[in-house]
Amino acid sequence: MTLNALRAASGILLVALLFAAGNYLGDWGFFGGAGKAVMSGVAFLLLLFLAIFQPGIEREMHARREAQLEVERELERTRDKSNDQVESEKLRRAIGMSPNTSPERTREE
Repeated sequence: MTLNALRAASGILLVALLFAAGNYLGDWGFFGGAGKAVMSGVAFLLLLFLAIFQPGIEREMHARREAQLEVERELERTRDKSNDQVESEKLRRAIGMSPNTSPERTREE
């Protein structure tokens, strides 16, 4: 199952649990005298679902987050102007430094 499908299934089970708990605690009577049993059954299904699928959900969420961070890092690298001589000279002039006339190279190109 995809991450979105697992999220949707756990959300549906959570809503069902909330409805069953509201039915039992609020004495709504939707399930007759079996309100407590229905609430317990839905809670058991939710716990079973989470026990089975939670590790996969966490792995998938972690993998998605890492992929997103890698894309952001790559975008930041493409925006990096530290090796651009024109940008370096503009920055030096903007902060009042003299032009770099040193014959030494301080970084590899």
